[in-house]
Amino acid sequence: MSAALLTGLFLTTPVQAESLGQGLTRLVGKIQRNWKPDCKRPGVAEVNIVLKFTLAPNGHVSEGPEWVKPRVEPVWVDVAESALAAFKQGEPYTDLPQGLYNVPIEVSFNAHRACARD
Repeated sequence: MSAALLTGLFLTTPVQAESLGQGLTRLVGKIQRNWKPDCKRPGVAEVNIVLKFTLAPNGHVSEGPEWVKPRVEPVWVDVAESALAAFKQGEPYTDLPQGLYNVPIEVSFNAHRACARD
């Protein structure tokens, strides 16, 4: 996993930015711990999946998750399904700053990096 991106969010203070950054790190870490792509399968290391979702204040998904720019190759589909499963397994996401709820978030699942950590 590599990155998270917030869209449609305006930060007014450095404290808000730091709090949201720490919250994103916790969110990505929780998903990452659940994500286990099949690293022995040929082609997996080249896959990079981006999921887009919105979380409600109760920590559950209110929109998505959806795979951004889906592909049809079986290895990509399988890695995307494992990323979706890892995301759903982590619900609810209740330990986040309020600024991370009700805004679209994109998380990148980089199989090369995930496989390198194993």
